Formats: sequence, C-alpha cells, structure tokens
Amino acid sequence: MGKFEIFDLKCEYLFSPLGISDPNPRFSFKLRSSESKDMQSAYRITLAKCAEDLSAENYVYDSGKIYSKRCYAIRYNGSPLSPFSSYAWRVTVWNNKGEWANSEIAFFETGAFAISDWRAPWISATNTNGPTYVRMPFTLKNKSEAVRERLFIASTVGAFGPLTFCVNQAYVTINGKRVGNDELFPGQISEKKERALYCCYDIKDLTQEGENVLGAVILSAAFSAFIVTEDICGQLEFIPLTENALTSGAGPYTLWDKGVEDQAGKRENYDATEECVGFDIPGYSFDAWEKAEFVKPPEILCAQTAKANVIESLAPISVKKIGGTHFLLDFGKTVNGHIYLPMKNPTRARRVSVAYAEAVLPNGELDPTSTVNFQRGEFAPHIDSYIPRGDEYEIYEPRFSNHSFRYAMVMNFPAQMWSDDCPEELFLARAQFVHSHVLKQTSFFCSDADINALYEISHLSERDNIVTIPMDCPSRERHGWLGDALVTAEAECIQFDMQTLYESWLRTIGDDQNECGNLQYISPCLSERINGKIDIPWCTAAVMIPYFTYMEYGDKTILEKSFPMIERWCRFIDSLKDENAFIKGGVRWGDHTALQPMDHDWLGIIYYCFSMQYTAKIADILGKDASFFKSCEKSAKLILKNKLLKNKGFGGGIQGDIAHALALHLVEGEEAKKYARMLVADIEKNDYRLTCGALGIYHLINVLSELGYHDVIYKIAKCDAKGSFLYWIKHYGATTAFENLNYIDWESRNHPFLMGSLNKWFYEGIAGIRKTSPAYESFTVSPYLTESINEIKTKIETPYGVIDLTAKKAHNKTSYAIEVPFG
Repeated sequence: MGKFEIFDLKCEYLFSPLGISDPNPRFSFKLRSSESKDMQSAYRITLAKCAEDLSAENYVYDSGKIYSKRCYAIRYNGSPLSPFSSYAWRVTVWNNKGEWANSEIAFFETGAFAISDWRAPWISATNTNGPTYVRMPFTLKNKSEAVRERLFIASTVGAFGPLTFCVNQAYVTINGKRVGNDELFPGQISEKKERALYCCYDIKDLTQEGENVLGAVILSAAFSAFIVTEDICGQLEFIPLTENALTSGAGPYTLWDKGVEDQAGKRENYDATEECVGFDIPGYSFDAWEKAEFVKPPEILCAQTAKANVIESLAPISVKKIGGTHFLLDFGKTVNGHIYLPMKNPTRARRVSVAYAEAVLPNGELDPTSTVNFQRGEFAPHIDSYIPRGDEYEIYEPRFSNHSFRYAMVMNFPAQMWSDDCPEELFLARAQFVHSHVLKQTSFFCSDADINALYEISHLSERDNIVTIPMDCPSRERHGWLGDALVTAEAECIQFDMQTLYESWLRTIGDDQNECGNLQYISPCLSERINGKIDIPWCTAAVMIPYFTYMEYGDKTILEKSFPMIERWCRFIDSLKDENAFIKGGVRWGDHTALQPMDHDWLGIIYYCFSMQYTAKIADILGKDASFFKSCEKSAKLILKNKLLKNKGFGGGIQGDIAHALALHLVEGEEAKKYARMLVADIEKNDYRLTCGALGIYHLINVLSELGYHDVIYKIAKCDAKGSFLYWIKHYGATTAFENLNYIDWESRNHPFLMGSLNKWFYEGIAGIRKTSPAYESFTVSPYLTESINEIKTKIETPYGVIDLTAKKAHNKTSYAIEVPFG
C-alpha cells in the first residue's frame, strides 16, 4: 500500500447523487500524499449494484488498469446501466513507484434516462392568480421491507409566461413534512423545446406504512411525480402519484397583480387564515377539490444539475424601530433570497408586510426604488406579506418570491407601539441567501484592503446571480443575458464549480436556437421580447463559454454537446455578410454602459471573428475539420486590419476599440506594443477611469494583464473617483457590483458583469496563477508583489486538487510557499 490517499469521489461532479439522467456518467476523484514526488500512473474503476457486495464476483463494470494520470471526467463505458438503480463504485490508483491504494466506496443512483422511462402522468396547473394545490394520496405496503424509497418529481416551464418565468417552481411535502430543501425548483427552462427537469429525493423517513399523501403547490405548466421503492432482493416497485391527483385553485397565495408583466417572484401575499390545513396528510376532507387535468408529456426529460438552495442564513447586524410597529433590518450585505421571520402572538388577520431593498435613503429609511425596474413599467417595491392565523408562535418564510436585498422593512410587526424596544424575535430573523451549489475551496486575499473590498463585492455579486442559470441581476430582470455571462465566465470558472451549471444552461441556449441558426441574447428566451432579433457580440458567449469551461475543468463534454449549436450559429452569422464580406447590423446592445460607445457595425464583425476563432479552437480539440472557421476568421481579420488600423489607434482610437484589437491579436509583436501604449495613454489621460463598457472592460483588463501592465490595472482598481469601481464602495457603501461605473439611480446595484475580468486578474495577475494547459495540468506562478501588496494568500481548487499560494515581501526579501496538487 502507498502513502497516498484517494478522496473527493464524485459521479457527474456530485457526491453520492440521486437520480442522474446520464446513462454514461463521469467519475472524478482527487489524491493527496505525504511525499511530494508521488504521481499517479494508473487507475481502475469498479462498479457493482448496491444490493450486492463490491467484490469481484459482483462487478457490473471493471475498467481494468488504465495507464493514465487523469483523475476527472472519466466516462463510464461499460454495459448500459439500468434506470432507477443504485450503484457502488471504487477507485484503485497506482503511483509512479508501483504502490497502490483503494478509495472508500462511493455511491450513486440513476434516474430516468429518457421521457420513456418516466412512470407517471402529467397534470396541468390552472390557477390564474397563483399556484395550484395538488393532493396525491398513495399507499405503501410492506414499508419495513424497503431498503430504498425515492420520490421523483418533474416540472416543465412556468404556467403563465412572463408572470412565472423566473419563479417556475414546486413546493412538495409528504404527510405534512417538506421534501428536500431545493429552492426555485426546477429553475428557468426554455419555452421553445418541450423539456422538463426532474429531481430525486430520499423519502424513507417521511412515509409510513399504509396511507400517505404527497402535497404539492406548483407554478409550472405541467407537473408529475412517482415513487420508487426497492426491497432487499433488489425488486423495484413504481407508484405513480398523479393518476389519482386532486387539485384546487383556492389557497393562501396571491402572487401577482393582473397587468403587471415583470412581477414574477417579486411579491408574495400569504393569508394563513385561508390555509388548506391538512390537505397533505391522510384523512383530509376534499369535497371541493377537482380531479386533476392531464396534459401530454414533454418530449425531453433530464435531471436538474444546478439546483439552488439556501446556502447561508444571515442574522441582522442591526434592527431599528422606524415609528410605531415598523422595523428596519440590516443584514450587512446584499444577497439574493428571502426572509425568515418568526413572530410571537401575532394578531389574527392583521397583515405583516416585508419590503425589500438594496439601499436606504439619507434619512435612514428603506429605499424601495433601489430594486424597482422602472424601465419595465414596474413601480411597486418588492413586498411579501403575511396574514397570521393568530397562533402563539408563527413563522413566515416566503416560498414563491425571490429578492435582492440588504435591508428589509418589516411593517405592522406584532409589537407594543409605545415601547422603544425592538421585539427579540426580530433578532432571530434571517436573510436566506439562495444560489446554486457552486462553492469550492477557491479564495483570494492580499494585504491591500481596497483590492480585497473589490474582490468581495465582485465575488458576492457573482454568487447572487448563479441561480440555476447565470443571471444578470436578482432584483430586476433575473434573466440569462448571454453577454453578461460571457464577461464573467472565466472568473466564475476559477472561483466556482460551474461545469454542470454551464452544461445545463448551454443546453437551454440550444433549445432556444432558431431553425436558421440564430441564437437568442437572453436564454431562456422571452420570445415576445426578443422576437428573433440578432446580437452577434452577446450571442458569441455561446461559443466562448464552452471553451472557457473546458480550459478550466478539462472536460470535453461541454464542447461535444455544444458543437452542433455553435456550428449552426457560425453558419448563420456567415450568411449575414454582404458582397464585400462585411456585416451590417447584427448588433443590438453594443458595448453596453460605455461612456464612449464602439461602432455597432464594427462590433458585429469583431465578434463574428471571435465566434469563428473560438469555434476553430473547439473543432481542433474535438478533431473536427476547422478549415471553414479558420478561413472565415482570416478574412474577417483582414477586413478589420484594412479598414480600422490607424496611427491614432484601432477604429476611433477609444479604449474599447483598442482593447478589442489587441484581444483579437490583429497586431503582433512591436505593433501590439504600440497599440498597448496608446491604450495605456488614454487610460492615464482619463485619470485611470474607464470609458468603455461591459465588453470593452472585459477585454481591456485581460489584454493589459497578458501584456504585463499590472501597474496600470492596479491604478484602475485603486481609483476612487466618480466613474470607478472603488467609488461604488467609498461613496455608496456597495457590497455588490453595480451595472454602471457612473451609477444611475434606476440601474441595478447587484450586477457582476463589469468586474468579471478584474476578478480574474486578482487570481491571474495579483496571485499570478495561470494555467498553461486545460484543468491546470500545468501552470505558472508569478505573483504581483508591491509595497502595497506585500502579502498574498490565494487558493484555486482545480480538478487535480488545490493550488495553495502564500507570497510575502518584506525587507527586500520575497518568500513563497506553494502547495501543488498531487502529481
């Protein structure tokens, strides 16, 4: 046996997942050793049905000894796995000395591999002003003999278009107890393809022998559920639940007002006096309920791999009385989610409301306009309200709303108006921080407090917006804008575990793709809003993000699955060229938020060029013919060189133009250095404030970093004048990134896209950790140490393990401590 250890075993990038939908899953593991020169030379993966021992005679799969140092994204290639089955697996690893070690046994369970595997009918939601209540009775016989009980629930798109687009979800109980802890299930899905997402839950502790009831409160257009039990002999029994379902539109929820388009999830009214008490337990009287209406099944079904949960609960850092029975709670930082509000002795039927906001007014009161989307005709603040039953102790936690907030104004809270004290239960209130499970061991710290503050607001804003898809902002639109995701993708890949979330979202982007090949610049797509408009820069994200994801994690799956969509996109934009091989139009949002906007026609051909360039890279990686894409890139670059390269700079000589020319490598060598000096001169002329927008800033910081201008980027980061990143913190007390460097009151205050490449620079520039091959199989370390940044502590979790860097500079001496992953 060797002195090394195998750990972190994952199937489909998850620990012991239930209900995976890929019949050929991927296995990953990590290694650590007490000896620095240890390297993996080979591995072996063995697999058995869980009802059997993981011993040789029971193997259903044995990879044999594979001579490879690969430890991630190892694709199962054995005989077909069975749906709805439980498997045990183990890894054996040999090091370069011939020593070997076994891992602990890990587990995973399969679910439905296709819609044909699904075992229950689909029911429709019919309530026009809120969710539909569903009661599904079922009987369990011989429960004591069951070794597994699993509930599978599935949901399609939201029932009422934009009203439920962003909060398509189901809340499920068994015998009155909540099933799982998922929020916003199943998440945003394309309306174009008939797709459903499902989740699987262990319910053995929730059921009882004999009669049981599953209750569901749903906002989706179609919903289905069934139970799978397995006995000690491995025999499966399927219990469809929806075939005997009863539904009701009556209940305590009112979720939106008619005629207000963009309200989804921004308001929940819950009247506890109207609760369907006991509807989800045996013995309930259901005389007024109706038989469920059935709809045809969706065409495509897969597991939700980017589930969102309450990841963190924040206690208020202050509670202030604002006259009478109104109280302002400050949770210290802006998060995405909802409130948890306990109440003692609330008066029956006396409404308690909670208004949410990202900011307060100068007089200290809530500023509800900080989260209102005026551009979309929205004027009312985000408010949830609760009408109590009048019990001694009640808890309100919204189920169908989602907010971006630092502050919550609790109105009409049960309290004595003449008392100056704040009720003690308000200090037990919590801001429930909701996002997808993407956190990993990556972290950044340096000795410059301003840099750390910028990192924190960028990191938090990114977390706030990773909610089953990468969103633009959690307060206003909560949409999957492709351009926003493009400029944050590299930073988010470094900091978070984005592999399966990006795979899921790119699948949605493919669902939304038009027959002609055009992609939507928002996905999931609100068809009536976009209506086939073309935006080449924004949609180039669908090409570049798969490449970035592959480079970070080393898994070709995302390239293989995305390539047909990408190729159709490239053929489409190539068809837009005129007789001079130039593209006119095709750009809608441009260099969004720029003080000096770039010419739209040039942006179109620039991102045409990026699309072709990255598609050629992907084709090469996959062993496909890349000649068409390389030819298109070459001709587009020639046009750009002939038309736009000038002595004063590329195009108009503005920051965005030059940054894009350098990012495209239109010039090399001394010419590139000349244009870089022009860019730096313009930045200096503007006192280190940036005049470009989201696309320009992304490329500007990247190219300056690649060319070694770290001093310039540092001065950009340290600038605290109006129109700078640091101004948000110094002037507004920001805890998240803003939508505009020159903040405008009606724009978002929780919008990470301007800081994507700056956040990337913290890791690749300041910490100086740069991968030189996919998945950090090789990398370089070159920290940026100055008088102000004299200490750096940074970790990057890679597929091989954690790179841990500590660098210090003191008394003209520099010291480094670097922990390198196994091998």
